[in-house]
Amino acid sequence: GPAGEAVAMRSYQAGTQVTVNAGPECVNGQYWWLITGAARIGRIGQNTEIVQGWIAESTDGSYNIAP
Repeated sequence: GPAGEAVAMRSYQAGTQVTVNAGPECVNGQYWWLITGAARIGRIGQNTEIVQGWIAESTDGSYNIAP
């Protein structure tokens, strides 16, 4: 996260629609957004859960989120 608090705990499938709750916050040239959406959970990701967390817009030119 923008304050260094983020830990990868859930993943979103490509195409998942999320709600932007805050952001962007720019830290060291990286843009962070606070989002809420249905993330895959479970040993093999068979279930979903609504979760909120920070996501970086991109890393190394590879975009994690897009409009």
